[in-house]
Amino acid sequence: LEEALNILGAVCMKNVEYDSTHISGTVSLSQPGKMVLSVPYEHGWTVYVDGEEVETGLFGECLMTISLQAGDHEISMEYVPYGRNAGIILSVISLACFMGCCFKRKKRKA
Repeated sequence: LEEALNILGAVCMKNVEYDSTHISGTVSLSQPGKMVLSVPYEHGWTVYVDGEEVETGLFGECLMTISLQAGDHEISMEYVPYGRNAGIILSVISLACFMGCCFKRKKRKA
């Protein structure tokens, strides 16, 4: 286990910046390989390497991986929860219905 951790930790992302929906940083590789991220594999993540969108893979049935060529790379990740747009639309419709009911109630009392 110690040997595996040393291999996995040999190269890591630097200059990491993050908030609730974004992660970015840089990585330098001397040879091509896969970078294993300690971010759970989940629909909604979009990953960019050097400004271009890339596909992610699955490691250990739970973590994301990115295939990288040798060299210096800028990694940027953006998360949009699955179903966010549908949730926003349903919330707006619900609010409109509620406002309509309140308006009708006020008209009846007047």
